[in-house]
This record gives sequence, C-alpha cells and structure tokens, in this order.
Amino acid sequence: MRGGTAGTNFAVPMQWIRDRLPRESQWAEIAPLEKARPFWAGDIDQLPLSCVQRRLEEQGRWSELRSVAEFWTAHDPDNPTHTWRLALRCGAWRRMRPR
Repeated sequence: MRGGTAGTNFAVPMQWIRDRLPRESQWAEIAPLEKARPFWAGDIDQLPLSCVQRRLEEQGRWSELRSVAEFWTAHDPDNPTHTWRLALRCGAWRRMRPR
C-alpha cells in the first residue's frame, strides 16, 4: 500500500486484509452522502496537520507553513520528518529558513 506522494510505503500481511473483508451478504450500496463534505474540505482550523500543510502549500502561505512545521516538530520531537517533508515538499526551503 502506498501512502501519499512523499514515497511512504506500508506493508501488511494479506491475511490481515482477507480476514477483515466483508462477506458477499455484508456489502451495502454506495451512494453520495447528502449535504456532506469530505473532511479535507473543512475549515483549516479543524483539519489534521497533514491537510493544513497541503492547503497552506497550495495557497503559497510559506510563513504559516513554517509555523505548522515548527509546531508539528515540537509536538513530535523524535521525528524530524515532518519539518523536512514540509520544507522539501513545498519547494520553498529558502523562504522557510530563518534569516
């Protein structure tokens, strides 16, 4: 299974998936939800950090993106991937560096 565009890959044993698949009689019809929005279309202050960073990146809001990276890193200090991924992904490392 592939996660996102950053090249993160996940592997799970097929038996885990096979055991959790619904039986033929358990499937339901699929239809759009009435008047519902996907969670990623919500207000930015209600989004997961990964969605916040994408929205800020798309809008070119680099200083706010830097703040998100700093916040994220402060709350997960053992994993510097967040800051580096945000910086490299947006292609704006020069704009994000402290001067």
